Amino acid sequence: MPLALLMLAVGAAWVLARGWWQLSSPALLPPPSSRASVPVLGDGVARGAVGTDWIAGFNQAQSRIVLLNYGSSFAECEDLLEGLNEQLDQRPERLLIVAGSREVLAMAAGDAQARQRLEKGCAAICRALGSSGIQAAWVTPPLMGERATGPLYDALLSAVEVIESSASSHGLDVLSLHVRMLDHLGSAVVGSETRVDPGRVAALRLALAQSMLGRTPEDLAHERGWRMTADGIHLNARGAQLLQEMVQSWLGRA
Repeated sequence: MPLALLMLAVGAAWVLARGWWQLSSPALLPPPSSRASVPVLGDGVARGAVGTDWIAGFNQAQSRIVLLNYGSSFAECEDLLEGLNEQLDQRPERLLIVAGSREVLAMAAGDAQARQRLEKGCAAICRALGSSGIQAAWVTPPLMGERATGPLYDALLSAVEVIESSASSHGLDVLSLHVRMLDHLGSAVVGSETRVDPGRVAALRLALAQSMLGRTPEDLAHERGWRMTADGIHLNARGAQLLQEMVQSWLGRA
């Protein structure tokens, strides 16, 4: 193989490895402090590797409370159980779950088992939290695709039904992010025709655009016509601010 092609292949492999590391590596936790800590478990919307890191933004704006980011890209609810048990052993006063997006995307893609996986994982999480005495809330998935019609929206409503039913049965609060997004988008949500590409390749491409090319979530959103997300799934600054306000309001009540 000519040296130039070899160097090109090595460079491409390094770029891909860096993007995958950004998506799959754990978030950096803030140093110990006197602030009350609230663990956040969830999928890529919680992790914030693609889009705006809403947890970091929350922590920068708050002086009394710090959110601990235990989000994991590509995680489904069942994947969170081990991490949840570890957190329950620490006996936090409050805990947030931000999950369900992966199951929504799978349902919209025709995965017949996705709702069953969500029901199983959601029930196990809510049952464990309900019996722990910890004040907990479940943040619903965002308004993916920023549309209130079509298969993705139908899958979202199906997932929210599962989450709300299980959470209410075990005394958990529900923070309806998709409803707040719908309220803020108003009539703009109806005409959106931008396609959501939920694949891991798409997530990797977005991660590389941010880390290697310096593109912000707002740049990516503007290119595709999104208003509250970077890619139709992960939050941009506007969506992150909305979620931060919801979480702050819940913490003030909890």
